[in-house]
Amino acid sequence: DAVEHGLCVTSNARYGRRVREMRSDVVYDAATAARVCLWMAEAFALQQRRIVYDCPQDFGYLEPGDAVLVGDDGLNLDDAPAIVEAIGWSTVGRIEIRVRLIESPARADRGS
Repeated sequence: DAVEHGLCVTSNARYGRRVREMRSDVVYDAATAARVCLWMAEAFALQQRRIVYDCPQDFGYLEPGDAVLVGDDGLNLDDAPAIVEAIGWSTVGRIEIRVRLIESPARADRGS
């Protein structure tokens, strides 16, 4: 059974209809399938922006997959939700962190 999700409605309005079908040998129940579909909508329904930051090694505790909030005056970001995609060592005492911003129309509509 299909369920309409707000992110998918927004994506359809912006980019037109896109369909993605998947099959799984490990998902047996509707509740798990719904959670997978929700994650996919949040991850892929809207365009993504990736940003790379050169940070002090104090941020070395972060790992790929961590959820973070990004504040960047130069990009007009204030606590923008993001996922850490990769971490690598750059210059001495510094690390490079690549994040993928997660667009949230509902959050933007609230003005936060």
